Amino acid sequence: MADHERQVIFGQILNLSPYLPIDLIVAGINTALAEQFGDIGISTFVQLAYEDPIQLTMRMNLPFRVIIDVMSQALAILYLSDMPTYRRYLIRSSIDAGSLYKQLENDKAPELKGLAEAQLKALASDLNLQPDVLKKILFEVYQDTANEFFMALPW
Repeated sequence: MADHERQVIFGQILNLSPYLPIDLIVAGINTALAEQFGDIGISTFVQLAYEDPIQLTMRMNLPFRVIIDVMSQALAILYLSDMPTYRRYLIRSSIDAGSLYKQLENDKAPELKGLAEAQLKALASDLNLQPDVLKKILFEVYQDTANEFFMALPW
């Protein structure tokens, strides 16, 4: 099963419609920008999450960083069910979720790992999840092929 098919299933399991309009979900996309995305055939966060970012940058005439940001937010929505709660813990995109997972696995920086573990425990509590379950969800975001691309970019 392809990554995008698996994530559509995850979204349906989490009671998210993968066909919700992107301007209702992705921060930074207003109605005018959503219409511009719609003009090129992108109207849902599933479509946005798995679009070719280079082609999208050229078609939208927006900075590459903006395109990666909105795509990364759309990808996070496929995995993370309660975005307002995640955003309170500074996780607004798949890049942020993947970075938290990476920090949780970083044995070379024990202080940073400790802070990440505290963030994980607090977030898990607010989401009514066990920390290990949340860590597994973060791992799934981290290893998604689109997110691997996003995280590999030189920021």
